[in-house]
Parts: sequence; C-alpha cells; structure tokens
Amino acid sequence: MSVRLYFFTPCVIGTWLVSFCCMPYVNIIQDSTILGGKPVIKGTRISVEFLLELLASGMNSTQIVSEYPSLTEVLIREALAFAATELQRTEVEWLPV
Repeated sequence: MSVRLYFFTPCVIGTWLVSFCCMPYVNIIQDSTILGGKPVIKGTRISVEFLLELLASGMNSTQIVSEYPSLTEVLIREALAFAATELQRTEVEWLPV
C-alpha cells in the first residue's frame, strides 16, 4: 500500500502570513513492499535516508545525479525538504549525561 505524504508550507501575501497550505510530496512515497516502508524517491529504490548519507559523505547534488541518473536536483531538494519536515515533527527526549 502506497502512502501519499504531505508537507505544510506558509502561504504569504505581501508580508503577511495568511495560512499554511498543504502540499504533497509528489515524488516521495512510502510503500511497505519497498525497502520495508522507508520513504523513497518514487519509481526508484533510493531512500531519503540514503540520499542524506550521500550528502553527509561530501557528495554534492551534481555528483549524485551523475552517479544515479534516475535522480534530478529537484528530486534531491524534495527529499531534503521531506527530511527537514520529518525532523521538525520528531520529538527529542534529552537524556541526562
């Protein structure tokens, strides 16, 4: 079963924040039959997690696109936006050191 994921972005008119618009991540899907349900780029088996690991290792988006031709810079940015949204929704419990 595929799940459509959404992100919320502020809708601004002039300098006024009017509301939050619900916009789908059209290229990020979660399907329990693909990589155990991890968020992946639609039409691939490339997970958002893997893209973050590539970027953390020092690759830039141009290098990633040349290594993985099914990706585009737009898809990479959408994956980053998805990851940022997920981190914002995550509660962190700090443990004493």
